Amino acid sequence: MKHADAEFLIENIVVVGGGSIGQRHCSVVREMLPSAQIALVSSSGRTSSDADFSVRRFEDLMNFRPQIAIITSSTDRHMDDAIEMAKIGAHLLIEKPLCLDGSQFDDLVQLREEKNLTMCVGYNLRYVPSIRALKDMVVSRELGRLLHIKVDVGQFLPDWSPGVTYKESVSASAHRGGGVLLELSHELDYLQWIFGPMMVKYASLYHKSDLDIDVEDLAIFELVFLDARRGTPIPVSVTMDFCRRSCHRTCTVFGEEGTAEWDGVNQVLHHYKADTAESKMRVVQMDGVRNESYKRQFAAFLKSIRLGLTVGCSIEDGMSTVNLINTIRAKSGFSPTANLTRYIDS
Repeated sequence: MKHADAEFLIENIVVVGGGSIGQRHCSVVREMLPSAQIALVSSSGRTSSDADFSVRRFEDLMNFRPQIAIITSSTDRHMDDAIEMAKIGAHLLIEKPLCLDGSQFDDLVQLREEKNLTMCVGYNLRYVPSIRALKDMVVSRELGRLLHIKVDVGQFLPDWSPGVTYKESVSASAHRGGGVLLELSHELDYLQWIFGPMMVKYASLYHKSDLDIDVEDLAIFELVFLDARRGTPIPVSVTMDFCRRSCHRTCTVFGEEGTAEWDGVNQVLHHYKADTAESKMRVVQMDGVRNESYKRQFAAFLKSIRLGLTVGCSIEDGMSTVNLINTIRAKSGFSPTANLTRYIDS
């Protein structure tokens, strides 16, 4: 069912979670829907200059009936918070990753169907021009038959948020949804978005740094997907970490007719053409690309509500990424809550 002129009917929006991502969403909503009333729910009592008011508990919202809820709490709280908001009829934009496991997924889907709600997952990299250009090259077969893919992403965890102690972050805590696989799940989302469903061939997870965390800080694994035309497997090698002292994010696609490398730090796409032996930079960084990607994501979410269908990342897509993460964990044998010491350098 369509929701005509949804942008103009939306009066009340709640952002659940007062951390940096919650603050960013408050800012985006204020800019894009300036007349809307924004409520921020933060159990720690955080406030936002872009919110009209802040509360600590859902019960404190009183008669505030949000048409939209943006869930930015810690990953272990995502499903409980999303279900609470869905019960009162709010369309949901849930920050990545969707959840820790699928134990409550069916309940969320049932609420979506019963109440005719739109639900999307916040993988904002899908709205970055450079990676969309990479997807276009793959879909148009500009690189010819694909041979293999290489993904490399990482940054030293304490450098992520200057001024914030890394041990206080969700990234450092297993029970709250930390570790490189969940925190860097953008890579797993865009891989499946561009190339299709992935299978896990092998996986190794480690704790290699001296950081005081109880999660994996290094992941090395190989995925495979099937060539749609030939039905043959195409390997994808992936490295993720919280250890390196540089900031790096690349996806390199090797094809028979050329190579494309997406640089997610500098927001450029390099294209090497085999027939001319020339390398060109296809996409140059746009100003404020990260904030712009959140704005485009929110615009797609509003469009999804208006059309009554998902334009961006669906909760099914989000659940597929969570399932892939948990398969990687199972293949590796890594357990952050037991026997962690055998993965740690001493």
